[in-house]
Amino acid sequence: MTLEARIARLEATEAVRRTFNRYLYFLDGGKVDDLLEVFALDATMEAMNYPPGTGGTLSFVGRDKIAEIYRPLKPGAFRHNSTNTSIAVADDARTASLTSYFLTAAPNAIQGGVYEGTMRATTDDPAGVWQIVTWRVSSQWGWNVAGNPATYAEPLPAFTLGDGRPAGL
Repeated sequence: MTLEARIARLEATEAVRRTFNRYLYFLDGGKVDDLLEVFALDATMEAMNYPPGTGGTLSFVGRDKIAEIYRPLKPGAFRHNSTNTSIAVADDARTASLTSYFLTAAPNAIQGGVYEGTMRATTDDPAGVWQIVTWRVSSQWGWNVAGNPATYAEPLPAFTLGDGRPAGL
């Protein structure tokens, strides 16, 4: 691989990370219109084990439909933290996959799971703007101080695309 190709992949990795961070900040800040811009117009999304602890699955096709899950959320009612983020950029630096654990903290409760998705560059510059094309949010575990019956714990592979493995492995 040429030095230029390697640099393009590094720039793409950072652009993907920037897109993911925009998603988290806009989600927590209640900036739904900005959040939706992170998704491609033709994006698909699955919310696994949603509402958390129910075992249900919600599926959305297109940015307008994806808005249905985010518009009702109460801004400031939670904070998302991500960790163990893995990004695998394709050799052409035009597409990438991402996997990350998340923890959502809310008053008297915490909940966590896995984000998995694919992204694509929207310009010829791999360091430019990227958008989410496919997105899966898998709620894996939760706990509520009040002993809410929604307290649950699922094995990591239960709702993940990669059987609990990070992107690229």
